[in-house]
Amino acid sequence: MSGAVTAAAVGGAALASGAVTAGTAAAIGLGAGSMVAQNRAAKKGLQQQQRAEAQNLANAKQAQSQANQAFRAANQKQPNVRGIREAAARQGGGGQSSTMLTGPSGVASNQLSLSGNTMLGA
Repeated sequence: MSGAVTAAAVGGAALASGAVTAGTAAAIGLGAGSMVAQNRAAKKGLQQQQRAEAQNLANAKQAQSQANQAFRAANQKQPNVRGIREAAARQGGGGQSSTMLTGPSGVASNQLSLSGNTMLGA
C-alpha cells in the first residue's frame, strides 16, 4: 500500500469507530502513512549500505591480490650460481676425466687399448 492509501485506511477506520474526531483520525492516518514511508526509506538505505559494503570488500580483495603479486614479483627466488659452481669445482678435482663412475683418478690409459684378438682392435 502507498502511504496515502494507508493513511486513508487508518484514518477511516479510526473515524468509523467513533472514538475520535475527524481531525484526530486524519492525524492518525498521516502518522501511519509517514511510518510506512520511513520504513521503506530505511530498507532502501540498508540495501544501499549492503551493496556499498560488498563493493568495498571486493575492492579490498582485489587490492590485496595485486599487492601479493607485486611482492612475489619483487622477491623472486633465484638460483645460487656461485654455490653451484664452487660445489662443481670441489667435486671435479680430477679434471674432465673425473666422473662419478671413474673416481677422481679417471680411467687408466692401458684399460682403453683395444689390442688383441678382437674384431675392433687390430
